[in-house]
Amino acid sequence: MGDAIYNQAVKEMRSLAEHVMQDIQEFADEHDYEKTWVVERFREEFNRISRKEG
Repeated sequence: MGDAIYNQAVKEMRSLAEHVMQDIQEFADEHDYEKTWVVERFREEFNRISRKEG
């Protein structure tokens, strides 16, 4: 049963990541930024916030 829960959680995290990437693409398009640049800045901010929360 634990494997099923884990697999479902992984699937949901993958879906969340895909959603975030779609949002990043939309953000980049709306602000005329390069997607790669937005992804890099997002990672930096996400990591900063994650360390702060941890």
